[in-house]
This record gives sequence, structure tokens and C-alpha cells, in this order.
Amino acid sequence: MTMIADTARIRATLDWTPQYDSLDTIARHALAWEEKLLAQRPQEALQAVPA
Repeated sequence: MTMIADTARIRATLDWTPQYDSLDTIARHALAWEEKLLAQRPQEALQAVPA
């Protein structure tokens, strides 16, 4: 899997700086956020619904 993100254009246009600049850090934060949301769901919602 390859992820490429060049923030040069948005930095120049909006005078913006991201909170996290490392792709590894961004991916870890995104995964932690998804895991937190999953942990907050009721267990019944995690069960597969039979077809």
C-alpha cells in the first residue's frame, strides 16, 4: 500500500501547517480514532446479521 500526500499547495494557499507532519503519526492517530469508535459501539451492533 502506498500513500502520497503533498501539502505544499494547501500550505502556500492557506498559510496552513498540519498538526502532524509524519505519515506514520497520521496513520497511527487515524487507527486509534477508529479503534475508539469501535470500542464505543454496543456489542450487539458488532454481530453479523444473518442473510
